[in-house]
Amino acid sequence: MKKLILTLIMLIGVYAVHGANYLIDSNAKTAGDVITHKGISYVVGTSAFPDFESFINVSPKENSFVYVAPGTYSANITITTPGLTFLGNNAYSDWTITRAAESTITGVIYINASSIVLNGFKFIGDGRIESDYGTNSAPLSNIKILYNYFVESTIKRSTSTPLVELGQVVANSSASSLTSQCRYKNCEVSHNYFAGDATHYPNCIGFGGAFGSTLVEDNYFFDGGTSVYFANAQGILNIKNNVFKNVGKTTYSAPDGGNNGDFCIGLYRSAFANSTTANIIANEFDNCYGQHSLYPLIRVYQGGEGSTNQVTPVNYSININENTFKNKTTRLPSEHNQGGEKLLLYNDKGTGAGIIFNLADNHYDNRFYKFAWVTLQDGQGIREMYADQFTKFDLSGTNSTFGTSVLTGADVANHATSVALGAVTVIQSFDIDPLTGDMYFIQRMNTSRNTSYNSLYGFASTHDGLTVTRVPCTAISGYNYTYSSTVQSMEIGYGGHGTNMCMVRDKNGQVWLWSGGKATLKDGDDTSTTTARFMFKNGSDINLDGTGNTDSAVEYFNVSGSNDYPACDEISRYLCVRTSGSGVNTYRIYDLDDALDGTKTLLKTVVLNIGDYVNTSISGDEGYNTWSFQSFDIHGDYLYMLEGVSEENSTTITSGDPTLVVTCYNWRSNQYCYRKRINFGRINNLFGEPEGMVIRPDQYGHASLFIAVVNGPSGSRKANVYKYVIDYHTSWDTTTATAVEKGDDTNTAGHFKSDYTAMNYTCDTQSISLSATDITESPSHKVTITNGEYIYGQWYGTISGPDGDAFSVNVASNNPFSTTATATVTFLPKEGRESYNASLRLHSPLASSNVESNDIVIPLTASYILPSTDPLLSTNKLTVSFKAGLGTSITESIAITGQNLTDYISLRLEGDGSDMFSISNELLDIAGGEVTITFSPTAPGTHDATLIAASEGADDVIISLTGVAVEDVLVQNENVTHLDQVWNYSEISGNSANWITNGTQVTQDMALKDGKLYVVHRTANSDNKILIVDAYSGQKLSELNTEACNSGIYYLSAIEVLGDKVIACNLQTSISSPLIIYMWDDDQSEPVKLLETTERPEDAARIGDALSVSGDIANGKIWFSYGSNVFYYAVTNGVCATTPVVIPLTKDGASHNVANGVSSSNVTVEDDGSFWVSSKDNYAVHYNADGSYIEALSDSQLTNVAGTDTKLFTLGAKKYIAATNYLNQTNTSLSEGALRLLDATEGNTSATIVGTYPSAGLGTTRNTSYRNTICGEVTNTNFNLWVLVPLQGAAHYTFQHSTPTGVDQVASDYDVLVSVIDRYIKIAGVEAVAIDLYSLMGIHLLNSQQTNEVDASNLCRGAYIVAITDSKGNVSTHKIIL
Repeated sequence: MKKLILTLIMLIGVYAVHGANYLIDSNAKTAGDVITHKGISYVVGTSAFPDFESFINVSPKENSFVYVAPGTYSANITITTPGLTFLGNNAYSDWTITRAAESTITGVIYINASSIVLNGFKFIGDGRIESDYGTNSAPLSNIKILYNYFVESTIKRSTSTPLVELGQVVANSSASSLTSQCRYKNCEVSHNYFAGDATHYPNCIGFGGAFGSTLVEDNYFFDGGTSVYFANAQGILNIKNNVFKNVGKTTYSAPDGGNNGDFCIGLYRSAFANSTTANIIANEFDNCYGQHSLYPLIRVYQGGEGSTNQVTPVNYSININENTFKNKTTRLPSEHNQGGEKLLLYNDKGTGAGIIFNLADNHYDNRFYKFAWVTLQDGQGIREMYADQFTKFDLSGTNSTFGTSVLTGADVANHATSVALGAVTVIQSFDIDPLTGDMYFIQRMNTSRNTSYNSLYGFASTHDGLTVTRVPCTAISGYNYTYSSTVQSMEIGYGGHGTNMCMVRDKNGQVWLWSGGKATLKDGDDTSTTTARFMFKNGSDINLDGTGNTDSAVEYFNVSGSNDYPACDEISRYLCVRTSGSGVNTYRIYDLDDALDGTKTLLKTVVLNIGDYVNTSISGDEGYNTWSFQSFDIHGDYLYMLEGVSEENSTTITSGDPTLVVTCYNWRSNQYCYRKRINFGRINNLFGEPEGMVIRPDQYGHASLFIAVVNGPSGSRKANVYKYVIDYHTSWDTTTATAVEKGDDTNTAGHFKSDYTAMNYTCDTQSISLSATDITESPSHKVTITNGEYIYGQWYGTISGPDGDAFSVNVASNNPFSTTATATVTFLPKEGRESYNASLRLHSPLASSNVESNDIVIPLTASYILPSTDPLLSTNKLTVSFKAGLGTSITESIAITGQNLTDYISLRLEGDGSDMFSISNELLDIAGGEVTITFSPTAPGTHDATLIAASEGADDVIISLTGVAVEDVLVQNENVTHLDQVWNYSEISGNSANWITNGTQVTQDMALKDGKLYVVHRTANSDNKILIVDAYSGQKLSELNTEACNSGIYYLSAIEVLGDKVIACNLQTSISSPLIIYMWDDDQSEPVKLLETTERPEDAARIGDALSVSGDIANGKIWFSYGSNVFYYAVTNGVCATTPVVIPLTKDGASHNVANGVSSSNVTVEDDGSFWVSSKDNYAVHYNADGSYIEALSDSQLTNVAGTDTKLFTLGAKKYIAATNYLNQTNTSLSEGALRLLDATEGNTSATIVGTYPSAGLGTTRNTSYRNTICGEVTNTNFNLWVLVPLQGAAHYTFQHSTPTGVDQVASDYDVLVSVIDRYIKIAGVEAVAIDLYSLMGIHLLNSQQTNEVDASNLCRGAYIVAITDSKGNVSTHKIIL
């Protein structure tokens, strides 16, 4: 009865969601017949029907599944029941696999209800899907069109009859009224195939009035009319991961209705209200034509300007990212063509001016592709934008120089020459406003002005102020810019050297100048320690020292504090900050808009070594930064670095000419692109020094390279700016010195070809097989895609195949700069189905040049073993072992499970030792339950028994029980009142050991494993060591092999034990320098690198003073702490993640900085996931797993200054905390380090002091490394603690539980006297045949035969066990202290 009730409850719960199963099959003709389809039985006339009409007429239940057998279904039908899922014979089978016999539709399916799914059909002839039932007041929602095949259509091209229509397009005056809006919510069209042919080319997908979140994903569009269009839309429009192939090809050559070609994507009269974001992401556009007359692939149209059908966009943004555009053949007609432009997008200049576009991170095979007209994220000005704004800028020429064949003239163009600025000194850098043409320059102040400026602000006389000059542009005509002779200027202090500056607009259009700030004197020069942005204000003085003493708004963006200078890409919205260090330059790329909002979103860190990438074609080249660094810029995926000297410098390449060398580096793929000399007569004849370089769009929307060169005598310097442009509009005949028409884009040597190749990758999985034995199981498999350089865009996963409904895939979000991507496939077994087949298709638009043939396709198989109906008993444990002291009890719980039983489960104990055991119950219900077994020994030795579980019809379950009775009594509630010192090697004790050093080589850290201490000796040279020490005797045993540990400020700094592996890390102080964690399998093995990464939080530049662990090598975490964050690197099956998980620390909702900017803090993780952070300036703080504050220890417990380690443990029912602190009263001394033991049984914050060890501390030398360490081990009856404080010493303390059969009692039984005199162990009262000496943990140290005394002078101070064997074979044991 109980089983029946449970089954009914389960069925009621299921059918509350799932209404019923139906079948449509042309064979279902005789009422009452039973038809089986895919393992499910149906009754004709009740749940099986011969066609759609008869099924619809029975008014099916809501939320039902409708299986449609192969066949052709021609009738027009209207679906009015919500929640129906129609599954054709190819449900979940996409266009990439061989499909089975089709469920073919030749009529129109009208959808007049929400939550309708059409999955796995083939539509031919007049077959299509239409819904115009949704209204603004009664919208339809959650309609999904999936895995269908649309081919051989006879439908004409028309926006009123697309193959899939969810809402009619409203194009009249009602387009700007509420009635046209919000009619179809949260709908999806995915994994479908659409193909046109030479005679019919219908439009494919049309949405009218979409809102909420609409998804068009992973569809394949071949030829045909417009692929997908939205009209009257709002909300989120996701057009992702589709393939557009040959779209518009037929209609381009065979016009239909006066239209040539077709759009891939149309966005019409949308964003009427609220907010709208169209995400056109990760699609492939291949050999698509676009539509007449301008032939763009993507058309944005808000209606005719000034007409009644115009819709003014409200909060409308369009993101076009991570797409591939290739093989576009059509170009603008002659009346618009300026050299063969090929439009990717066209937006009306008037009605679409309010739409914000993001065009970053796309892939082009031609730089001449154009977007028109677009307003970028700065919100300023609608303009044309060419693909060369995002691709590599490279003028033709030899391997070593920029050539002249594609310039506006026979030589580089003058942009502005002999510009007189606000100061007469050398300029340091400059930028150009791409919208207005205004130029901004930074110079050192004039000497006289600098003196008065320093006096005004109290600067040291050695500080240099900077002058910022704005040169207004008064006119732009063609390539010619006219500049005003009247300039404006302002002056700044603490701006550093002025090495690089950039001009950028924020989202509100506000112009900011960005350069160095908070400068300090270093090597006689002003060195920027941060970047600062400020508004230009003519005639003002501003101070960039962080004090706020300025006439203009100032914002700071701190990165490394080491010669920080910025560059910006306003088009792709990147900020790059360059810092210089010893032998390296580091470039960090951030999201520009986040940076303008004060948030650091780090996208990539690039470290370039000075001397890299030598170009032997350049005379005297010794690699990157051979000549003086002058400037850098970021443009799309590329960094451009300018170096050079004037003609007067002894290192110039050609005597009498200045040297200018540009290095181009792809920061996304970590590749040098070129290193070339700029060698033009116009610059060479100038006799000057290069002092700045930027790449900015010109007035046509093309990228141009601007170089600034300074000339003129000291005190009368002039700025000269030259412009390099890839001229698509005209070419130059160098023979006749005349401009000629360019022609078209077939001349790839003319720089129309982009430089990106398809991404290469590897996949670690070729096939996946999963199995389940229970319907609730969901086994999974993780697939990893790896590229050694970059992933460049999100990967997508699609499950396809006849059993696709039994699998799911989750592709973990990866940023465009990751080197790996992962996809997790999960098997979801279905009732009644045993075997499963499908495939996983992983795809990315940049995976290769041919998306169809180069996707990763992984076969999926799975099995589900159907539950047996036979009676079955099972248990979670077949053996249970116990260990208990005489007169005590210990319990263990096991689970007994029953399946298909008809009677109770009986339990009984059998065996010789069964009287030592008892069980909590002798009967269980048919479902089983928990049984508690108690072992209560009354006699010593080993006791065996069996527990037998039985039920009618089922095989017995036999559980083996073994109990060991020991004479030690398990500690339960004994109070620990003191610890015994075993050994103490420290300054204050006066004792020394050969493994503790306090000089240049510091005993820095230690870890405990298998009775041995692994001790790090840290030094700034190569002599880093890990010593192995007997933890109980304090004697050095050996050393680990550390020869391969050879990188870092300190090669080895901190050490821990993860599971059964010793791990240790180096110390780094630069964010660009890699943290390395080494691992040793055993004491004889060589180290391997478990982790090498530069990925860590921005403020954690210093790392490696301490590391902590939780878990083990199969499933563990390696923890670090810095400032207001803790972070860990996850370890799975011996593989360590290279990207950390960061947990911000908070208290009362605000950031909580417990570590005060140091990395020596230790993290101790508790079993519940909460953790403690111990740092040098704060008592240990306890946080929840999410980083929120719980509690902290206080000065009443640690008294004086806190140390950096805390350990928690239990002994029986008692809880203890061991923490390090310093007994000296001053925080700055960090001396008299010690271990403090607290009894925390009544709560952590109520913990009371047990004692301080040693009571006077270890040493008086200041611990300049801050780090200190506690190691511990706990048994049933005792615990041991070891403490290390660098530069002061180390000690071992123990607590030993007193038992009735202890050492003293044994000794008195044999009437043996043991004494220690002058380090000799002497025996009296018996003639000793053998004397054996052990450490407290049972390690045998020495043996002496036929003597009553032993020389112990070579042993360390501490406690030992002596075992004495007399002539009769009696053995007595004694504890001694040396």
